[in-house]
Amino acid sequence: MEPLEYLLAKVNLTDRTGDERKTFGEVFDERTVRIILKLINSGDIIDILYPVSTGKEANIFCGKNSHGLTAIKIYRIATTSFRSIYNYIDGDRRFTNFKHNIKDMIFLWARKEYKNLMRMRSAGISVPEAYLCRGNILIMEYIGNEDSPSFTLKDMVDVDYERTYRKITDYMKLMYKKARLVHSDLSEYNILMRSEAEPVIIDVAQAVLIEHPNSMEFLNRDVKNINNYFRKHVKKIYTDKELIDYIVK
Repeated sequence: MEPLEYLLAKVNLTDRTGDERKTFGEVFDERTVRIILKLINSGDIIDILYPVSTGKEANIFCGKNSHGLTAIKIYRIATTSFRSIYNYIDGDRRFTNFKHNIKDMIFLWARKEYKNLMRMRSAGISVPEAYLCRGNILIMEYIGNEDSPSFTLKDMVDVDYERTYRKITDYMKLMYKKARLVHSDLSEYNILMRSEAEPVIIDVAQAVLIEHPNSMEFLNRDVKNINNYFRKHVKKIYTDKELIDYIVK
């Protein structure tokens, strides 16, 4: 089977509804298809098993390569809002000379998530291992099995909330003090659970360096999100101020 036919068969475009075909058509634009075909030909993608999720900015597929199961994250060029990502790039000294057009911004956004994952993992934070980034496509470790992805913290039923809260707050401290990053969108929606007390932090493209002018505003938002969620499940948690102090001091 030719690579393009293989790709279309794998994502089952023909079996989807009109709205689904429109969404997938926005994901698999001509430029993206060319990149995927190169990755298939180079062996960086050996198989595409099933679609995992459709987000505001990207679609994720479960695939396979030499590492085993992989997450193939494709950032949509056609429908992503320039404004929604610009505030997390502007002010980041790692990305100072970038073009103000959506294609280049999306390519940079994918590279930013790749770099943030590498930086967080080096700091000892539980995040998916990043394998490679090409254009608007990021390939990384898949958290789950061949049948389904791991549940998010929000959807997980059997959770050791006390241990999970401590681990997440420790990761927030490591992120700030060692990786020198702030997640900027941390919540129960962006944490996968390998088991009842093994959280994995995901969706880190918007993470900013602590020198970013809005980093403390973003950190305060992360702290409120995490405390608001765990307050329902854990008897004794930090106050927002205590958690901020724990993270930054």
